[in-house]
Amino acid sequence: MSSVAHRSKDLIPFNRFILREGLVLEFDVFTTDTSNQHIRNIRKGVPVSGEVERYATANNTLRLFIHPNDVEQLHGLLESIANNTIDSGHSVSGLFRDAAHMQWIRDSFITALESRDTLSIYDSAVINAERLVCWYGGNTSLRNLFQVLETPVNWQSSAINTAMVCTFFAYALGARGNSFMELALGALTADVGYLDVDPDAFKSFFSPSFDDQRKLDAHPILGLRRMATIERASFILLMLVYQHHERLDKKGFPVGLPGDQISDAAKMYSIVDRFMANAGNKHPYSSEVIQEAMGKLENEIGTRISKEHFRCWKLIVQEAL
Repeated sequence: MSSVAHRSKDLIPFNRFILREGLVLEFDVFTTDTSNQHIRNIRKGVPVSGEVERYATANNTLRLFIHPNDVEQLHGLLESIANNTIDSGHSVSGLFRDAAHMQWIRDSFITALESRDTLSIYDSAVINAERLVCWYGGNTSLRNLFQVLETPVNWQSSAINTAMVCTFFAYALGARGNSFMELALGALTADVGYLDVDPDAFKSFFSPSFDDQRKLDAHPILGLRRMATIERASFILLMLVYQHHERLDKKGFPVGLPGDQISDAAKMYSIVDRFMANAGNKHPYSSEVIQEAMGKLENEIGTRISKEHFRCWKLIVQEAL
Protein backbone atom coordinates (compact mmCIF):
# COMPACT_ATOMS: atom_id res chain seq x y z
CA MET A 1 0.00 0.00 0.00
CA SER A 2 2.92 2.34 0.59
CA SER A 3 3.59 2.38 -3.13
CA VAL A 4 0.13 3.84 -3.67
CA ALA A 5 0.83 6.56 -1.13
CA HIS A 6 4.11 7.45 -2.82
CA ARG A 7 2.34 7.64 -6.17
CA SER A 8 -0.56 9.71 -4.85
CA LYS A 9 0.76 13.02 -6.16
CA ASP A 10 0.45 11.65 -9.67
CA LEU A 11 -3.25 11.08 -9.03
CA ILE A 12 -4.07 14.68 -8.06
CA PRO A 13 -6.45 16.46 -8.44
CA PHE A 14 -9.01 13.64 -8.45
CA ASN A 15 -8.29 10.08 -7.36
CA ARG A 16 -11.20 7.79 -8.09
CA PHE A 17 -11.94 4.48 -6.39
CA ILE A 18 -14.90 2.17 -6.98
CA LEU A 19 -16.49 1.23 -3.67
CA ARG A 20 -19.09 -1.38 -2.81
CA GLU A 21 -22.63 -1.04 -4.17
CA GLY A 22 -21.41 0.97 -7.15
CA LEU A 23 -20.36 4.04 -5.19
CA VAL A 24 -17.49 6.08 -6.57
CA LEU A 25 -15.07 7.78 -4.20
CA GLU A 26 -13.16 10.88 -5.31
CA PHE A 27 -10.20 12.02 -3.26
CA ASP A 28 -8.53 15.44 -3.24
CA VAL A 29 -5.96 17.30 -1.16
CA PHE A 30 -6.08 20.89 0.02
CA THR A 31 -3.63 23.10 1.83
CA THR A 32 -3.95 26.35 3.75
CA ASP A 33 -2.37 29.57 2.51
CA THR A 34 -1.92 31.40 5.80
CA SER A 35 -1.52 34.75 4.07
CA ASN A 36 -5.23 34.94 3.27
CA GLN A 37 -6.75 31.97 5.12
CA HIS A 38 -8.03 30.33 1.97
CA ILE A 39 -7.69 26.69 1.06
CA ARG A 40 -5.61 25.94 -1.99
CA ASN A 41 -5.88 22.88 -4.14
CA ILE A 42 -2.45 21.28 -4.31
CA ARG A 43 -1.58 20.77 -7.95
CA LYS A 44 2.03 19.73 -7.42
CA GLY A 45 4.19 18.31 -4.67
CA VAL A 46 3.63 15.46 -2.24
CA PRO A 47 0.18 15.58 -0.60
CA VAL A 48 -0.24 15.01 3.11
CA SER A 49 -3.42 14.16 4.90
CA GLY A 50 -5.32 14.84 8.06
CA GLU A 51 -9.00 15.06 8.84
CA VAL A 52 -11.47 13.91 6.25
CA GLU A 53 -14.92 15.11 5.28
CA ARG A 54 -17.18 12.99 3.12
CA TYR A 55 -20.62 13.47 1.69
CA ALA A 56 -22.81 11.66 -0.82
CA THR A 57 -23.93 13.35 -4.01
CA ALA A 58 -26.87 12.57 -6.25
CA ASN A 59 -24.68 10.68 -8.72
CA ASN A 60 -23.51 8.05 -6.23
CA THR A 61 -20.18 9.74 -5.61
CA LEU A 62 -18.47 10.14 -2.28
CA ARG A 63 -16.09 13.09 -2.12
CA LEU A 64 -13.27 13.22 0.42
CA PHE A 65 -11.74 16.56 1.35
CA ILE A 66 -8.24 16.13 2.69
CA HIS A 67 -6.66 18.66 5.03
CA PRO A 68 -2.87 18.55 5.53
CA ASN A 69 -1.51 17.00 8.67
CA ASP A 70 1.12 14.30 8.23
CA VAL A 71 2.15 11.59 5.85
CA GLU A 72 1.39 8.75 8.24
CA GLN A 73 -2.27 9.68 8.31
CA LEU A 74 -2.30 9.77 4.53
CA HIS A 75 -0.97 6.20 4.46
CA GLY A 76 -3.68 5.15 6.88
CA LEU A 77 -6.34 6.86 4.79
CA LEU A 78 -5.22 5.11 1.61
CA GLU A 79 -5.29 1.78 3.42
CA SER A 80 -8.84 2.54 4.57
CA ILE A 81 -9.80 3.35 1.01
CA ALA A 82 -8.25 0.13 -0.25
CA ASN A 83 -10.10 -1.88 2.39
CA ASN A 84 -13.41 -0.05 1.86
CA THR A 85 -13.45 0.93 5.52
CA ILE A 86 -13.79 4.71 5.45
CA ASP A 87 -14.28 6.05 8.96
CA SER A 88 -17.36 8.26 8.77
CA GLY A 89 -16.45 9.69 12.16
CA HIS A 90 -13.73 11.81 10.60
CA SER A 91 -14.79 15.37 9.85
CA VAL A 92 -13.27 18.65 8.84
CA SER A 93 -14.42 22.11 9.84
CA GLY A 94 -17.19 23.67 7.79
CA LEU A 95 -14.77 26.33 6.64
CA PHE A 96 -12.43 23.78 5.04
CA ARG A 97 -15.39 22.05 3.43
CA ASP A 98 -16.80 25.29 2.04
CA ALA A 99 -13.42 26.40 0.74
CA ALA A 100 -13.06 23.07 -1.02
CA HIS A 101 -16.43 23.46 -2.72
CA MET A 102 -15.61 27.02 -3.70
CA GLN A 103 -12.28 25.98 -5.18
CA TRP A 104 -13.82 23.24 -7.32
CA ILE A 105 -16.57 25.46 -8.65
CA ARG A 106 -14.23 28.37 -9.32
CA ASP A 107 -11.64 26.25 -11.13
CA SER A 108 -14.09 24.30 -13.26
CA PHE A 109 -16.22 27.27 -14.27
CA ILE A 110 -13.30 29.55 -15.07
CA THR A 111 -11.93 26.75 -17.26
CA ALA A 112 -15.26 26.67 -19.09
CA LEU A 113 -15.26 30.46 -19.51
CA GLU A 114 -11.75 30.34 -20.90
CA SER A 115 -12.93 27.91 -23.57
CA ARG A 116 -15.29 30.66 -24.83
CA ASP A 117 -17.65 27.89 -26.00
CA THR A 118 -21.21 28.76 -24.98
CA LEU A 119 -22.43 25.17 -24.74
CA SER A 120 -19.45 24.18 -22.59
CA ILE A 121 -20.12 27.16 -20.33
CA TYR A 122 -23.79 26.19 -19.98
CA ASP A 123 -22.95 22.54 -19.29
CA SER A 124 -20.42 23.59 -16.65
CA ALA A 125 -23.04 25.85 -15.07
CA VAL A 126 -25.45 22.88 -14.86
CA ILE A 127 -22.84 20.69 -13.18
CA ASN A 128 -21.86 23.42 -10.73
CA ALA A 129 -25.48 24.26 -9.92
CA GLU A 130 -25.92 20.63 -8.91
CA ARG A 131 -22.80 20.91 -6.78
CA LEU A 132 -24.30 23.96 -5.10
CA VAL A 133 -27.33 21.91 -4.06
CA CYS A 134 -25.04 19.39 -2.34
CA TRP A 135 -22.95 22.16 -0.81
CA TYR A 136 -25.76 24.31 0.55
CA GLY A 137 -27.60 21.23 1.77
CA GLY A 138 -24.63 20.42 4.01
CA ASN A 139 -25.28 23.02 6.70
CA THR A 140 -23.03 25.73 5.34
CA SER A 141 -23.43 29.37 6.38
CA LEU A 142 -23.15 32.79 4.81
CA ARG A 143 -20.45 33.58 7.35
CA ASN A 144 -18.31 30.76 6.00
CA LEU A 145 -19.10 31.69 2.40
CA PHE A 146 -17.89 35.24 3.00
CA GLN A 147 -14.67 33.79 4.42
CA VAL A 148 -13.85 31.64 1.40
CA LEU A 149 -14.49 34.22 -1.33
CA GLU A 150 -11.31 35.26 -3.07
CA THR A 151 -10.39 38.86 -3.72
CA PRO A 152 -11.37 39.24 -7.39
CA VAL A 153 -8.63 40.05 -9.85
CA ASN A 154 -10.77 40.09 -13.01
CA TRP A 155 -14.37 39.91 -14.16
CA GLN A 156 -14.42 36.10 -14.01
CA SER A 157 -13.53 35.87 -10.33
CA SER A 158 -15.80 38.78 -9.48
CA ALA A 159 -18.72 37.16 -11.31
CA ILE A 160 -18.21 33.82 -9.56
CA ASN A 161 -18.15 35.50 -6.14
CA THR A 162 -21.46 37.23 -6.87
CA ALA A 163 -22.99 34.05 -8.26
CA MET A 164 -22.04 32.09 -5.13
CA VAL A 165 -23.59 34.63 -2.77
CA CYS A 166 -26.69 35.06 -4.95
CA THR A 167 -27.35 31.33 -5.09
CA PHE A 168 -26.87 31.03 -1.34
CA PHE A 169 -29.41 33.84 -0.92
CA ALA A 170 -31.92 31.97 -3.05
CA TYR A 171 -31.32 28.66 -1.26
CA ALA A 172 -31.65 30.29 2.15
CA LEU A 173 -35.02 31.72 1.09
CA GLY A 174 -36.24 28.23 0.24
CA ALA A 175 -35.59 27.97 -3.50
CA ARG A 176 -35.38 24.29 -4.45
CA GLY A 177 -35.69 22.11 -7.52
CA ASN A 178 -36.11 23.82 -10.87
CA SER A 179 -36.55 27.28 -9.35
CA PHE A 180 -33.14 27.05 -7.70
CA MET A 181 -31.46 25.47 -10.71
CA GLU A 182 -32.69 28.10 -13.16
CA LEU A 183 -31.67 30.98 -10.91
CA ALA A 184 -28.28 29.35 -10.30
CA LEU A 185 -27.71 28.90 -14.04
CA GLY A 186 -28.59 32.55 -14.61
CA ALA A 187 -26.34 33.74 -11.79
CA LEU A 188 -23.38 31.72 -13.02
CA THR A 189 -23.77 32.96 -16.61
CA ALA A 190 -24.85 36.54 -15.80
CA ASP A 191 -21.62 38.11 -17.02
CA VAL A 192 -20.84 35.75 -19.89
CA GLY A 193 -21.31 38.68 -22.30
CA TYR A 194 -17.95 40.03 -21.17
CA LEU A 195 -16.41 37.38 -23.41
CA ASP A 196 -17.50 39.44 -26.40
CA VAL A 197 -16.43 42.85 -25.12
CA ASP A 198 -13.33 44.50 -26.60
CA PRO A 199 -10.42 43.11 -24.52
CA ASP A 200 -8.87 46.57 -24.27
CA ALA A 201 -11.84 47.67 -22.13
CA PHE A 202 -10.63 45.40 -19.29
CA LYS A 203 -7.31 47.14 -18.76
CA SER A 204 -8.79 48.94 -15.73
CA PHE A 205 -11.81 46.76 -15.04
CA PHE A 206 -12.46 48.06 -11.52
CA SER A 207 -11.94 51.72 -12.48
CA PRO A 208 -12.64 51.99 -16.22
CA SER A 209 -12.60 55.12 -18.32
CA PHE A 210 -15.88 56.51 -19.66
CA ASP A 211 -15.33 54.94 -23.08
CA ASP A 212 -14.35 51.59 -21.61
CA GLN A 213 -17.37 51.64 -19.30
CA ARG A 214 -19.66 52.05 -22.32
CA LYS A 215 -18.10 48.97 -23.87
CA LEU A 216 -18.43 47.01 -20.63
CA ASP A 217 -22.05 48.05 -20.25
CA ALA A 218 -22.89 46.17 -23.45
CA HIS A 219 -22.30 42.81 -21.76
CA PRO A 220 -25.97 42.08 -20.84
CA ILE A 221 -27.01 42.28 -24.51
CA LEU A 222 -23.98 40.29 -25.62
CA GLY A 223 -24.65 37.71 -22.91
CA LEU A 224 -28.28 37.37 -23.95
CA ARG A 225 -27.22 36.76 -27.55
CA ARG A 226 -24.86 34.03 -26.42
CA MET A 227 -27.18 32.24 -24.03
CA ALA A 228 -30.16 32.46 -26.41
CA THR A 229 -28.29 30.02 -28.68
CA ILE A 230 -28.74 27.33 -26.02
CA GLU A 231 -32.07 25.56 -26.60
CA ARG A 232 -32.28 24.48 -22.94
CA ALA A 233 -31.74 28.00 -21.61
CA SER A 234 -34.84 29.02 -19.66
CA PHE A 235 -36.64 32.36 -19.67
CA ILE A 236 -35.49 32.90 -16.05
CA LEU A 237 -31.86 32.44 -17.07
CA LEU A 238 -32.13 34.72 -20.11
CA MET A 239 -33.88 37.52 -18.22
CA LEU A 240 -31.33 37.42 -15.40
CA VAL A 241 -28.49 37.68 -17.90
CA TYR A 242 -30.25 40.53 -19.72
CA GLN A 243 -31.70 42.51 -16.81
CA HIS A 244 -29.30 42.20 -13.87
CA HIS A 245 -28.10 45.81 -14.27
CA GLU A 246 -31.56 47.35 -14.61
CA ARG A 247 -32.79 49.64 -11.81
CA LEU A 248 -36.16 50.44 -10.27
CA ASP A 249 -35.75 54.13 -11.21
CA LYS A 250 -35.34 53.33 -14.94
CA LYS A 251 -31.70 54.47 -14.87
CA GLY A 252 -30.19 51.03 -15.38
CA PHE A 253 -28.86 49.41 -18.52
CA PRO A 254 -29.06 48.16 -21.21
CA VAL A 255 -32.67 49.36 -21.62
CA GLY A 256 -33.70 51.40 -18.57
CA LEU A 257 -36.70 49.23 -17.70
CA PRO A 258 -39.19 50.24 -15.01
CA GLY A 259 -39.12 48.15 -11.87
CA ASP A 260 -42.30 46.19 -12.61
CA GLN A 261 -40.73 44.85 -15.81
CA ILE A 262 -37.57 43.53 -14.15
CA SER A 263 -37.69 39.81 -13.34
CA ASP A 264 -37.53 38.64 -9.73
CA ALA A 265 -34.39 36.63 -10.50
CA ALA A 266 -32.64 39.73 -11.86
CA LYS A 267 -33.73 41.75 -8.81
CA MET A 268 -32.35 39.08 -6.49
CA TYR A 269 -29.04 39.01 -8.34
CA SER A 270 -28.91 42.80 -8.42
CA ILE A 271 -29.20 43.24 -4.66
CA VAL A 272 -26.31 40.83 -4.08
CA ASP A 273 -24.29 42.50 -6.83
CA ARG A 274 -24.84 45.90 -5.22
CA PHE A 275 -23.97 44.56 -1.78
CA MET A 276 -20.71 43.12 -3.12
CA ALA A 277 -19.90 46.39 -4.88
CA ASN A 278 -20.56 48.36 -1.68
CA ALA A 279 -18.44 45.95 0.37
CA GLY A 280 -15.49 46.36 -1.99
CA ASN A 281 -12.99 43.84 -3.22
CA LYS A 282 -11.24 42.98 0.04
CA HIS A 283 -11.90 39.49 1.38
CA PRO A 284 -12.73 37.96 3.74
CA TYR A 285 -15.48 40.35 4.81
CA SER A 286 -15.36 41.58 8.40
CA SER A 287 -18.48 42.42 10.39
CA GLU A 288 -17.63 46.11 10.00
CA VAL A 289 -17.40 45.81 6.21
CA ILE A 290 -20.72 43.94 6.08
CA GLN A 291 -22.51 46.52 8.23
CA GLU A 292 -21.13 49.41 6.17
CA ALA A 293 -22.17 47.74 2.93
CA MET A 294 -25.65 47.10 4.29
CA GLY A 295 -25.96 50.77 5.25
CA LYS A 296 -25.07 51.84 1.72
CA LEU A 297 -27.44 49.25 0.28
CA GLU A 298 -30.34 50.51 2.40
CA ASN A 299 -29.83 53.96 0.89
CA GLU A 300 -30.44 52.44 -2.56
CA ILE A 301 -33.97 51.22 -1.73
CA GLY A 302 -36.40 52.58 -4.29
CA THR A 303 -33.73 53.51 -6.80
CA ARG A 304 -31.67 50.39 -7.41
CA ILE A 305 -33.33 47.77 -5.20
CA SER A 306 -36.75 47.03 -3.74
CA LYS A 307 -37.63 47.25 -0.07
CA GLU A 308 -38.91 43.67 -0.06
CA HIS A 309 -35.69 42.24 -1.45
CA PHE A 310 -33.66 44.31 1.00
CA ARG A 311 -35.64 42.94 3.95
CA CYS A 312 -35.05 39.37 2.80
CA TRP A 313 -31.34 39.99 2.22
CA LYS A 314 -31.00 41.66 5.63
CA LEU A 315 -32.45 38.59 7.36
CA ILE A 316 -29.90 36.34 5.62
CA VAL A 317 -26.95 38.66 6.26
CA GLN A 318 -27.61 38.93 9.99
CA GLU A 319 -26.20 35.45 10.53
CA ALA A 320 -22.85 36.56 9.11
CA LEU A 321 -22.40 39.40 11.64
